[in-house]
Amino acid sequence: MSLKPETMKNVKRRKKRFFCEICNDGFSQRLHLTEHTRKHTGERPFLCEVCGSTFAQSSGLKRHVRIHTGEKPYACEFCNLKFPRKYKLLLHKAIHTGVKPFPCSECSAFFITPSSLKVHFRTHTGEKPHVCEVCGSSFSQSATLKIHMSKHTDENPYSCEVCGCSFMERPHLKEHFKIYHSERLHKCNMCNSSFLKKCDLTQHMLVHSGEKPYSCDTCGSSFRKPSGLKKHMLIHTGEKPYSCDVCLSTFRYSSSLKNHMSVHTGVKPYPCDICSSSFHNSSSLKQHMMIHTGEQPYSCQLCGSKFLYRYTLKQHVLKMHVTMKNTEKYPCTICGKLLKEQSLQRHMLRHPGENPYHCQLCDSSFRRMLDMKAHMKSHSSGGGRSYSCEVCNSLFASVSALEKHVRTHTGEKPYSCELCSSSFQQGAGLKNHMLLHGEERPYSCDLCRFSCTTVGSLKKHLQTHAVKKRHPCQLCKSTFTYRHILKRHMLKTHGGAKKFSCTICESKFMHRNSLKKHIKAHVDPQKYPCETCGKLFAKKSYARKHVLKHPKENTTM
Repeated sequence: MSLKPETMKNVKRRKKRFFCEICNDGFSQRLHLTEHTRKHTGERPFLCEVCGSTFAQSSGLKRHVRIHTGEKPYACEFCNLKFPRKYKLLLHKAIHTGVKPFPCSECSAFFITPSSLKVHFRTHTGEKPHVCEVCGSSFSQSATLKIHMSKHTDENPYSCEVCGCSFMERPHLKEHFKIYHSERLHKCNMCNSSFLKKCDLTQHMLVHSGEKPYSCDTCGSSFRKPSGLKKHMLIHTGEKPYSCDVCLSTFRYSSSLKNHMSVHTGVKPYPCDICSSSFHNSSSLKQHMMIHTGEQPYSCQLCGSKFLYRYTLKQHVLKMHVTMKNTEKYPCTICGKLLKEQSLQRHMLRHPGENPYHCQLCDSSFRRMLDMKAHMKSHSSGGGRSYSCEVCNSLFASVSALEKHVRTHTGEKPYSCELCSSSFQQGAGLKNHMLLHGEERPYSCDLCRFSCTTVGSLKKHLQTHAVKKRHPCQLCKSTFTYRHILKRHMLKTHGGAKKFSCTICESKFMHRNSLKKHIKAHVDPQKYPCETCGKLFAKKSYARKHVLKHPKENTTM
């Protein structure tokens, strides 16, 4: 005899004999009601004798103790990897089986657990059930709310027992402990690498063998790990399932979202042991350490030059090898201007045309995805700018942006050049400055022989080729491309005291920088010649500017 569904529901309802006086939830056993009541009272009677942590349920304490004992009772039947909790084993087994039984009804995403599906579904509904009691901000996940609450308390609840470093999130503490305090027992016989886990060593050995068993059916790319193939497939589908609750940015990978969230929280859990710098993720720290070691891992296969960054190598190849081989210019289909292939792509964006990226919240459209993301922040609460400067009340979207701005008030310049005494407020400024010490000038003008170290300098130079000069002098007929050059002209030509005098000769100047440049002409020998006319200059930049005066076809510099 089988009961009808309605009868089954009545049976279940009758079994719930114990009800909570606060929220009216029903339970079949008094023990379950007692455990539930602790959620309202905050009572945590179960104490860990090792670290002092408390728990509302005995099962929570039992799971926690495994952290200290190292016990992992749940083993994978495919690879024998062990886990301290059953749900982590279920998540791991999905890597082998590929089974994700919980599909999203709105998109093509599948999930291993119903809780993961529930959190994901909020990206479609916009539901944010976790509300901050202090400022009213709402979030789709309780973990994000927990991170947010630490802004109000300035508390880092997770501390390292070895060195005392504290962190806002438990995963940051775990990652810190692995990197700095865990012993790496599994060593590679072919190189000096060592690993915390045997499975990591096994995966590493594929680097030496070159084996990539997982291939993409769409483009043929192959990968060492199934997770690498899974991440790669998102490029073809265009799916970005992970979104930031603060600024609405979307990401393909959960790790990218995790790294992005540290921009809002300001947490930098990876400090450098040599200097005072700290970083959002371990890869940035690893790249930074190469500055101290002098390592340059990226080498050019055509000339052997070595570089610290991959993008610097790409710029070098484009500047020194690609453009040397291919100097052919192509006409713009709209205005007919002749440009090199890479310059033509940038040039086409200046002409009005179709904007392929559309905002889903308003009628705005954009040429670039980057511009649309910046626009999306205007729809979030406070325009995506929730961090204010205490000096001038300016608003910023992230803690790091606020920190950079505060330096304009304090005058702090934490980034120093190791080759000279220059210092900078931002790392980008130091990066651009370092190009001055080298010979590389990756940005060149298509209309003359001018080259420079930054995109901003190239943009300013391109305006000198423009027919219209928008800043005329009211006292004479001169016109200028920039307002600051007009201002300098007014002081120099039509008035202004020259209060900076040279102690070597009788020359006077209106600006301190002009005096400094002049004194260098006395101190430094003129050692940079013009290869066309032989004239000598004290600085290489003066020689470059002088070369522009000669006809282009006669210049060899």
